[in-house]
Amino acid sequence: MNGSENLNGVSNNRSLEILSAAREEMRPLSGTTEGSHSEQERHDVRDEGAQAPLLVGTIVARTAEHVREARKAAHRIEIVAHGFQRELTKDTKVKRMGEDESMAGEG
Repeated sequence: MNGSENLNGVSNNRSLEILSAAREEMRPLSGTTEGSHSEQERHDVRDEGAQAPLLVGTIVARTAEHVREARKAAHRIEIVAHGFQRELTKDTKVKRMGEDESMAGEG
C-alpha cells in the first residue's frame, strides 16, 4: 500500500473526486421552491417556529461493497431524526397551548 491509498485501496484523490461530485449534485436549500410564492397568506407569527427543523444528513459509501451498510446507516439515522422531530413538535405544541391559556386568563 503506498501513501496515496487509504485502507480500502481507494486513492485519496479518487475519494475527493467522488465527494466533490456528490456535493455538486446537491441542490441548495432556499425558502421558496419553483412555482411557489414568496409572499404567503397572513399567519400567526408563532407558526414560524412551530415546525420541526429540517434535518439533513449525508452518508457516503467508500466502495460499492459498502453501499448496503451505508443504506442501513441512513435508515437508522432517519428513524432517530423522525423521533427527534416528533418530540420537538410535541414540546412546541405543549408550550404553545400553555401560552394560549395564559393569554386567555389575562383577557
